Amino acid sequence: GSQEKADEFMRFYLLPGRAHGGGSGVVELKGRNEALVDWVEKGVAPTTLDGILKSGGTHPVEPLNVVK
Repeated sequence: GSQEKADEFMRFYLLPGRAHGGGSGVVELKGRNEALVDWVEKGVAPTTLDGILKSGGTHPVEPLNVVK
């Protein structure tokens, strides 16, 4: 397949600093549920999401390409 085909049905986000559930980086993605609803109901695929940092503030998180 191709990246374009994979992008039709999935997005893969790695959260910096999570280290299998721990660490001091991004603890959750702000608006992730709304982004999913928009994708399913309106056909608007998610792009960059705001990652909420454990230390406060946000960090942009972009989906990774999964097809090489």
